[in-house]
Amino acid sequence: MDLRTNLPIGQRELRLVAGVVGGDPHPPLIAQVLQLTLQADLDADGTLDAGSEEVTRWLCATAPPRLSRIIGAQSLPVAAPVSRCGMRYFDASGSELLPGAGGLDTAGRARVRRVVLDFAVDPASAGAAASRIVEVALRVTS
Repeated sequence: MDLRTNLPIGQRELRLVAGVVGGDPHPPLIAQVLQLTLQADLDADGTLDAGSEEVTRWLCATAPPRLSRIIGAQSLPVAAPVSRCGMRYFDASGSELLPGAGGLDTAGRARVRRVVLDFAVDPASAGAAASRIVEVALRVTS
């Protein structure tokens, strides 16, 4: 899969996290600058079942520098090499939530309503890096 395929998949995964009927979205399991881990309620019963629901990680790796999508133990490179890669998190009022070294705590993760992935892919030959910003708002369905 390439970048054009993986980014829409990532947006869909974030929207699945938000697919809670009549309640708040399930918070990310991990929300760090270099990593976002999501667990989706695939059967839409309103609860997360660790044994049957999908866990996906988006990781900005540094060695080698790349953006990867990890499902279980399978790592799928999305973009490489990257010169810039990171995630930003925002609450319902639009205020940025700043993760500490260990990422957002439980209360901070519960406040996440928008995720921004910001990265730049280095060119194969001389030239400027290609930048991309992907933004997904988590929404509550009714």
